[in-house]
Amino acid sequence: MKISVEDTATMNEKSVLYVQDTIDLISKITYSKSVDLAKHSREVSQIARVILKNIDFKKVSISGIEESVFKNIDLDTLSYIYEVHDLGKLRISEKILNKPFALTKDEYNQIKLHPLYGKQILIELMLLKKNLTKYEGEFYKAALCVITEHHENYNGTGYPFGKKGTEISLLGRVAKVADVISALMGTRCYNKNPFTLLETLNYLKKNKSILFDPYIADTAIVYKYQIEEVFSSSCVLDDILKKIR
Repeated sequence: MKISVEDTATMNEKSVLYVQDTIDLISKITYSKSVDLAKHSREVSQIARVILKNIDFKKVSISGIEESVFKNIDLDTLSYIYEVHDLGKLRISEKILNKPFALTKDEYNQIKLHPLYGKQILIELMLLKKNLTKYEGEFYKAALCVITEHHENYNGTGYPFGKKGTEISLLGRVAKVADVISALMGTRCYNKNPFTLLETLNYLKKNKSILFDPYIADTAIVYKYQIEEVFSSSCVLDDILKKIR
């Protein structure tokens, strides 16, 4: 049977809606587990959007798989995917997630499993829908990079796989920078005294080529004031309340 251009367009529109609904559902479940996690997830998404919007793709290494992702998924959806980077924390105890002081070694080891838990949950979601469209397949590839690689360090000392340099996808390298900025500047139960913008920029500079892809870190530094705007509490909290409702 021949598929018309109109049919293809309709299929693409349905795929986009499916992806958006999937992210919305995951976000609502995540947000209900921890307000801190909700704020962090939203911040990471917004920071990642600033970075992705301002990257010169000629200056970064992109894998063949990612070329297809960037070709087929728009920037808004890509940045939206970062909201589910901590998907695996749904399988972590709320007592650990909301603990207001230092974790024990055992608790930290449990936290370190969340990228793998996230991968498991994502695969389970993929299996629920048979015959994925190309767009949906690209979405899952992108989400898998973000979920599994946001704790990989540029020098290979991160987890869960100990990937190094450009072994880490561009999506994952952006996730690392966005995740750390949110962790440093965001107010959390365990972080009553967040870093200032200047302290955060100094941390990024100090850890270029150690924790971070130097070009990604430099992009965040150059567009620092756009990133600082992310930490407007009213903006982030309004988004969270919309999700919960």
